[in-house]
Amino acid sequence: MLKLSLISVISMTKTILLATVLAVTILGLTTASMVFNNTAEADSHPVERVSVTVNLDDIKLKTGEVMVLLDTTDSGTLSTVHVAANLPCDNTETPKVWIVAGVAGPSTLSGVIADDTSFTGFFGPDKTCVFHATVVAGDVAGGVITDVIILNPGEKTEKLKGVVVTITGTYI
Repeated sequence: MLKLSLISVISMTKTILLATVLAVTILGLTTASMVFNNTAEADSHPVERVSVTVNLDDIKLKTGEVMVLLDTTDSGTLSTVHVAANLPCDNTETPKVWIVAGVAGPSTLSGVIADDTSFTGFFGPDKTCVFHATVVAGDVAGGVITDVIILNPGEKTEKLKGVVVTITGTYI
């Protein structure tokens, strides 16, 4: 009987996630990269982190449509998520599309970037605004984060041009 250590399981999970990102990149669906860090904190417990950068240039997102940017369902839950994104915005620096986190499902997702409060004061390419925001699991509906999703809450299709989203999360 094969016995696997926790470290082996984590390493295999990382390998599978990286292979998935490479497959998506090779297929040309998006440009993404993932970085995992193991760091020791003062109490000697390892901290697992995930970081993904997704290029959503030249994609149309219809009203009510969503795209999953990060899903950690089979590898664990996240205690915090930080998002930095160039998003299309209106003349009041409010994003036209939102970034939400939680567990996939309409009633369990909470806004990470959904209004102008996370506007950095910087403007990106192709009429985008730069937004930064951090959310902790306790602040989302259900208190669990496994998914980060971009959605179009507006009344018209949004063309995502110059949109780049970077997500960094810390596993519980």
